[in-house]
Amino acid sequence: MNTNNEGRSSPERPYQTKPCHKRNDYPASTPINQALLPQWNEIFRRLNLPEPRRGRTKCPIHGGDSPQSLSVNDTTGRFKCFVCGASGDRIDFIRSYLKCDFNGALVFFGLRPGKTPKPDPGVERENAALRGFNVLCRKASRELNKLLFELNQILNAAWKRLVINPDDAIGLSLFTMVVRDYTPLETLQEALLSKEIPDRIAAFREVRKRGLC
Repeated sequence: MNTNNEGRSSPERPYQTKPCHKRNDYPASTPINQALLPQWNEIFRRLNLPEPRRGRTKCPIHGGDSPQSLSVNDTTGRFKCFVCGASGDRIDFIRSYLKCDFNGALVFFGLRPGKTPKPDPGVERENAALRGFNVLCRKASRELNKLLFELNQILNAAWKRLVINPDDAIGLSLFTMVVRDYTPLETLQEALLSKEIPDRIAAFREVRKRGLC
């Protein structure tokens, strides 16, 4: 048995989960193995965001309030928002939410030395304001839905009166009133749930102006 260093085989190095990177920036085209990145729930915990349930949650990128708008997949590492259209992998998600570049996203995941980027305070305030506004819009939409239901009940009652007696003054008055108001209110309700923020703002102002919520 040869005991000289020259004759010894070098021992195998243990598997390294955190490869040593150089400090220079990496191009955005650098392939990142998604299997080495944290699961989606862990990512959301790090960001202090509501964790996905069964692969669905609110989209923090556009400040949505629907718990089903964002779909995440731990197997593929992909995400997609069915409201704002944002999509990509875990790196893309961090870049979009933290408003950072490719290297900033790598820092978040600990893939290179540096300080983890934090959300811009101004962006955070805007996102918080948008989330609050979305809550108000959905509340106003529910109130309008109740009103539309009541108007529909009145419309049915007026129609029954007119079927029995086409000259029924009360039935004709009620029918005319409901038909006049129903369509504009229905349009307002649809605008409150629009993907376009300016449309939601205009609709909410009109609802407040009419004193409907």
